[in-house]
Amino acid sequence: MNCEYIEKLQGACAFIPCYLKGKGKATKICYIDGREEYIGYSIDKTMKDYCAINLKSLDSIKIMCRKITGKKSLTPLYVQKDVIFIPVKTLKPIDRGDKCIGYVNINFIEDMDLEEGILSLEGGQSVFYLEKSETIKKRIADCALIKKKIRR
Repeated sequence: MNCEYIEKLQGACAFIPCYLKGKGKATKICYIDGREEYIGYSIDKTMKDYCAINLKSLDSIKIMCRKITGKKSLTPLYVQKDVIFIPVKTLKPIDRGDKCIGYVNINFIEDMDLEEGILSLEGGQSVFYLEKSETIKKRIADCALIKKKIRR
């Protein structure tokens, strides 16, 4: 990994999968200061790299969070003290096996419009989700549960 890529990941508050015309699968990075940038890596690679930068394994984080919540999939990801990502379905897959789950740092969610399906981030960006509002509420509750368990 190069230094520029590492800096991009460290300043992010959300990673959203997307399709870019002419390039295919990509990841949109939303920054704390309101900027957005697209990188040519899949959401899986981006999240693995983010965890590696923080000296964690994505797989071990998933296992730990699954044990705490008791859920098999789509659990929040606790990376470190102020970094807990909530999984959010953000797009419809075009092909079988395409990833459609983005990750938003719960600490940077400023507001939620449950009727319109929008998470507003502190930087002014909006993340549109394709799930029921109850699902998002449950995942936020899972974040609180994980934080409480880990702080003990």
